Amino acid sequence: MRLKNRSGFSLIELLTVIAIIAILAAVIFPVMGTAREKARQSQCISNLNALQQALKLYKNDNNRYPPVLFGFAQAGMKVDDVSIGALFREYVKSAKGFACPDSRSDDPSLTIPDPLAGSPLIGADRPAGSKLYRYDCYDAQVLVYAPSTVQPRYTLAWADKVSDVAGLGNPDVVNAQLAFMRQLKFRNPPDDTIVTWCSYHRGGDQSPDKGGMDLVLFLDGHVDRIAASKMQPSGKPWNYPYTVKAKL
Repeated sequence: MRLKNRSGFSLIELLTVIAIIAILAAVIFPVMGTAREKARQSQCISNLNALQQALKLYKNDNNRYPPVLFGFAQAGMKVDDVSIGALFREYVKSAKGFACPDSRSDDPSLTIPDPLAGSPLIGADRPAGSKLYRYDCYDAQVLVYAPSTVQPRYTLAWADKVSDVAGLGNPDVVNAQLAFMRQLKFRNPPDDTIVTWCSYHRGGDQSPDKGGMDLVLFLDGHVDRIAASKMQPSGKPWNYPYTVKAKL
């Protein structure tokens, strides 16, 4: 009696196919991750550009810039109720325009601490205990590498007087008066005044001294990628946003 031939894969062939699939996955997955991050960066830049256009409209109507971009939320307050002294919702209709796509938390369960309450860096309209939601991405952010820390992003005033700038000892500040004027508290600040920035695209390690880059919006509407170490007001005298120059 003659046995029928049985077709199939040998163990070597199966192992070869598995190895090929593993190699392809190792190549494709990082590429897909990079493409997704590029798309998120593009959306973030689009958000920043929309905020700049809204700022122009607000300035035309009120002859000044708003104290905050999105506003603030007290504990239990819904996002749709946030509309205090800000662009939302008359000038920016959707709260999503204030959230970077890389910000995943709807509520980081962090409140503004007492020392920052009423500070011009946070905004006089933000009392102690105000909640920070993901929609505060371009106003104030919870630092990823230090989740108990709030870092201001948008403020009308970084410095009270010219001597504050002149005393920084920053070698990049050639003219303290010009640097001082790059603040939104003035009626007509120069076009290269920094409006706000986003630090969610720095990479794996969010710490500013690890070589990451931030997306920085200037008043003329363009967005630069600038070293995070320059944007982080960490107490070093040369790290103050109004002294950071736009790229030529």
